[in-house]
Formats: sequence, structure tokens, C-alpha cells
Amino acid sequence: MLQKQLFLFIIAGLFLPVILLAQHAEHATHTPTSVPSVEPQPLLAQAIRLQEALSFLGSSLSSNDATRLKALQNKALTPETVKVIQEILDPYCLAIISINPEARVKVARGPATPKLIQGGWTSFLVKVNNDAGVTAQLEVESPNSASPLHAPTSSMDSRVKPENLSILPESI
Repeated sequence: MLQKQLFLFIIAGLFLPVILLAQHAEHATHTPTSVPSVEPQPLLAQAIRLQEALSFLGSSLSSNDATRLKALQNKALTPETVKVIQEILDPYCLAIISINPEARVKVARGPATPKLIQGGWTSFLVKVNNDAGVTAQLEVESPNSASPLHAPTSSMDSRVKPENLSILPESI
């Protein structure tokens, strides 16, 4: 009798993780879907600006992806251009947000590898499929997020004031 219970316990221990993962497939990595209804010219212009901004922040696209994106500027803009842009940018998406026609929001993990740098900065993209056409601001919140060390007092002055620094550097 004890052997039978031990056998059932071992079998349950082996298969329980598989069963739990099968029940929560929505938490698995989501493959981004193509959004064909986007105009190619504004998407390409935004993608080039995004590539420049990421480069400025030190989180640039791979050299191959940056080259592919720049090459699209010299080609005719077609619906195929939209697919290629999304193929280039989708691997950098940490989250994929879907807003269905009833304005219900779902979030799935994207293909980007989630990595954090202690005391540093990591940039990720978030892809939004807005089937409802919602124009309200998308607000993200988390109990795990930290408040910024410095927030500018106005949008006109983005420089850090010495009184707003949490630790004063030796050069001040």
C-alpha cells in the first residue's frame, strides 16, 4: 500500500508541472502577429526614428536589423514593407498588448528576452494591436516598479537640478 502511494506521489510530481503549464498557456511567450492595415510610409518613418532613439539610448538594434531597416528607405513602399518592418522590430518586443473591438485589454509576453541591469537601463519595445481604435492613454502600473530618482519639474527643463539628485556626484 505504501509503495502504491509513493508511486502515485512520484507520478503526480512528474506530471503536475506539465499539467499546470498546459492550463496556463496564455502566459507563454506570444508570437507577434502582423498588422497589415498600417500605412507603410508613416510606419517606416516612425521605425527609423525609433531606431535612432534606441541608438541614442544605448540600446540600438543589431547591426543587421538596422541595415535592413535603412535599406527599406530606398525601396518602393508596399504592404510587404509593413511586414518586413514588423519582422525586424518584433524580436525586441517585451510585451504585446491586444485591445479587442470591445476595448478589452490583454497582455502577452513578447519574444524579447527579459533582462534587467542593476543600476542600469534596459529598453524594450511594446507592441499594441488596437482593434478597437481606442485613443485613451495607455497607463502601465506595477507594484514592483520603482519611483524615478529624478522627475523634471516641467517639460521645458529636463536638466537634473542638484537638489533633485538622490546622491550628489563628487563633481558638483
